[in-house]
Parts: sequence; structure tokens; C-alpha cells
Amino acid sequence: MPTKRRSLSATEARRLKSYPHPYPAGWYRLADSTSLGRGEFRELECLGSQFVLRRGQSTAELEIASAAGSHPVQEIHGQILMYFQDAGAPRGVGAEPPYPAARIAEIDSGQFVHRGNYDAGRVHMHIVEFAENSADYAHFQPVHGRMRIPWTQIPIPGVRINHSASWKLDPEREWVSYFLNTAILEIFGKPIKSGTGSAQVMFYGPASMNYFRFRIPRMGEIEMIQTHLPVRPLEQQVDFRWFADRKMPRLLVSYVVGNWISQWRRDIGIWENKIYREEPALAASDGPVYRMRRWYRQFLPESNVRIPS
Repeated sequence: MPTKRRSLSATEARRLKSYPHPYPAGWYRLADSTSLGRGEFRELECLGSQFVLRRGQSTAELEIASAAGSHPVQEIHGQILMYFQDAGAPRGVGAEPPYPAARIAEIDSGQFVHRGNYDAGRVHMHIVEFAENSADYAHFQPVHGRMRIPWTQIPIPGVRINHSASWKLDPEREWVSYFLNTAILEIFGKPIKSGTGSAQVMFYGPASMNYFRFRIPRMGEIEMIQTHLPVRPLEQQVDFRWFADRKMPRLLVSYVVGNWISQWRRDIGIWENKIYREEPALAASDGPVYRMRRWYRQFLPESNVRIPS
């Protein structure tokens, strides 16, 4: 049976009141495919509902969804995904998803192979914060400007990262946006051209499914999938799964992914302690926050009710 929900603290309640609806419509990762054997089932409590995920002879399906209606399920790239929308969504619960779950062509073709998973546990933040982060250019240098030993918070002396970030919409798929960043290493004040790398993050929906493409000059590419599943309004289960060119050394792949996760952890303390302002005071150097928010509204219920618990 699901564990009893912990009630919100006074601080959490104040924070939650400032945010938009905590369960936007979109595709969500429920579990790794290998975690559910034939005939097995798992009880899940997330997105404000209780679900039973069951595998039949070959495919996974939602067998019971208490007060949640019917939601499509797919297995893609080793993950079990569900399209969720609550009763306030314009299309209605149980309707056909307005867009398909994402597939990565290089993974389907076998050019990219699976290289690892990482269960990052729970982060006490609202799901919108990851999308907000992509449009907040001003924080990159002060928060992410130092190089750290991958998988740790230990800074590397004398090594900095200079970021050049941008954000844009997909011209054909309205549910997709992109964050792009070019990072140049600087060692004791000297830029290292050979240390230049680039990353593109595809937000496929409301920050629940995020696809990173890292390009390493003369070495190859890595595709990392970072997912957020709202267990509670201010609590996200975060998971990473990554693939890479067959020719790329495993150690290099782990280094790149570990460096990102080290930098990602730098944001957690901010996300877990901030509130959401409808009209933030922005400086000229800040990014396209309002533009990103207009894009994000498509995933929220029409009423945009704020859930209190």
C-alpha cells in the first residue's frame, strides 16, 4: 500500500501557493523497463493520483488509476512513459495525446548505445523550476562558472567555464523548446579552444522529459535523458539515462555526464528555497523568462488551479 502522505509544512505551503499548477500535461517517466518483469505490478503515487503499473505478456500498462482516469503508456529507450493530464486539461483525461512520446533516431538505429543510469532521488522543487532555469542566463557564471570534479562538488583550482547561452522555440513542434549553451574552458585566465564543448537541451513538454545532446569535438556525441516525476507538488523524482556513440570511451562519457550532474546539483539549493513571482523584476542581462512562461502555459489546465497539498 502507498505510504501516508506527509503534510506540508507552513513554509512549503507558502511556497506552493506562489506557483502554477504542479502537474502539467505531458509525458512522464514512471520506471525503467527492466524494473518490471512479466506479470509483475507496482503501486505508484504521483501526479496527485495513485496508479498501478502492470506488465502483461510483453507491454506495460496502467491497470488501475484511482480518480485519475485512463492514461496512455509507452516503452521507449528502456523507460516506461505515461501521458498525463488532469481533469482540468482542455482535452480531457483519456483523450489521445496531442503529441507522441519522443524517440531519438540514433538510439533506434543503434548508432548510440546505452552507457548508464543514475537515480538522483528526490528534489524538493516545483517542476516548472527546471524550465525557468533554462531562461535564467544571468545565473550561469556565478553558479556554474567553476569547473568541478565530475560527480562531486569539489572545484578544480584555476579552471573556469565561460558560458554562452540561448533559448528558442521549435518552429514546427509547439510543445518543444531548446536551451543551447557553448562552454569554453579557461585555465588560469587563458581560454582553451580545444576545451570548447556545446550542449543542446530539448524540452519535450513541461520539463518532465528533457533530452541533452552533448557534442565533443573530434570525439562524438552523447544523448542524456533527464526526467522529473512530481511525487508531490514540491517534490520531484529525478532520473538520468544516457547513450553515446559506440566509439566514445566509456570514461569520457562518464566524465561528461558526471560534470553535468555536478553542475545540476549546484542549482538544487536555490530551487528548494525559492518562490515563484508572477512578475519578476528582470535586469537587461536576464534571459527570456516571460517568453518561456508564455510557451509553458500550454501545458497547464485552463483554470490553472493551484493545488494546496
